[in-house]
Amino acid sequence: MALTKCPECGSQVSSAAVSCPKCADPITAQTIEQTGQGLKAQRLAAGALIILSLSMMLLDGFTELRLQPLALFGFYTGIVWHLFVRMLIWWRHA
Repeated sequence: MALTKCPECGSQVSSAAVSCPKCADPITAQTIEQTGQGLKAQRLAAGALIILSLSMMLLDGFTELRLQPLALFGFYTGIVWHLFVRMLIWWRHA
């Protein structure tokens, strides 16, 4: 457990505290926002993989590169990755 600074009054507050013991300002929103940044980045990366895979599927119809198997693998990987990150977000913040 680390000590953080209360955004309202500036006193030292435990990172596990729900609110500041001095001014009763809630601390949980700040904690959730800090822990969720990495998960938001993973959701963005999974979405980018899905979009890239869909564009590869569309491009495969116009070229002779045979990208369909790679595009399907990327699409399904992106979907599973996105669902896994959504489950982690639910698990950590529920």
